[in-house]
Amino acid sequence: MSVLKANVAKSIEDLRRTAAGGGRGTSTRSIQLFLKADTSVKVRFLQEPTEFVEFFEHYDKEQRMFVPAIDNDPLDNHPNEKVRATSRRWMANILNVEDGRIHLVKISQDLMNRLLTRYQRCQTLTDRNYEIIRDGGGVDTKYDLESDEPTKVDLVKFRASMHDIEEYLLGEVDKYHNTNHRESYLEEKNAQKASDVKLDKEPTPTPAPTTAEDKKAKAQAELDAKYGVDPPWSDDDDDDGIPFGKAETSAPAGDTVQVTLDPWAVAKAKGQPCAKGEDDTCVICGFPVTSCLMAK
Repeated sequence: MSVLKANVAKSIEDLRRTAAGGGRGTSTRSIQLFLKADTSVKVRFLQEPTEFVEFFEHYDKEQRMFVPAIDNDPLDNHPNEKVRATSRRWMANILNVEDGRIHLVKISQDLMNRLLTRYQRCQTLTDRNYEIIRDGGGVDTKYDLESDEPTKVDLVKFRASMHDIEEYLLGEVDKYHNTNHRESYLEEKNAQKASDVKLDKEPTPTPAPTTAEDKKAKAQAELDAKYGVDPPWSDDDDDDGIPFGKAETSAPAGDTVQVTLDPWAVAKAKGQPCAKGEDDTCVICGFPVTSCLMAK
């Protein structure tokens, strides 16, 4: 989990709500685009405002460094009140149209409001070039924005090479505080990537082929679930008092002659929709007549 006091906006409305409220000579810092006083640069935004990373930063005048704010930030307890103070900023990937390189640009609240006005009008920032203009320097610096007419540019290849903004900001934190937050972030990111790759490569289990026995077992399970597992009658006397497999005859009163009947005929006489099939099993449900579950 990142220690940065940063987030990506959930919506343009969130951005409008929050927005209303000189380069350094190391190779990693050349990632960020810096404008000298009274200069301008033409860029193409590679991200929409909802993809910008919003963060807070301190400024240490003695070190001449802007430092992204973090959780449990030591600078919150700095003896200098101006160092303790933080400013809201945004950062985005842009294509420098003039040199063809991808940079990160830091955006102030005033410039963010200007960008949001353009976005509200066009519903995108990536369809045209913008000229970012810096007027003055130091605390008196002001930024302005001019937009060109829309032009079609295939931005896919540039987006594939965008910088990881969180990684960059953590690198700035490490340079000031002599910490290793960026390294920890990259380790966690790479571990997650490796886990995702492993999941992608794991083969999907192939179900075993369905056999005749499987189909029969499934059919029986469905019948059990529908009609119950116990036969609808027993071998004892049923409701009419005639033992199963026996029947009354026209013998004199008081005498009962035991007659063995065809169990299929008895089942049919009792209202069972049974029909004898192969191997003395019912062609309807597949069970022997003595355990047929197709009770009417």
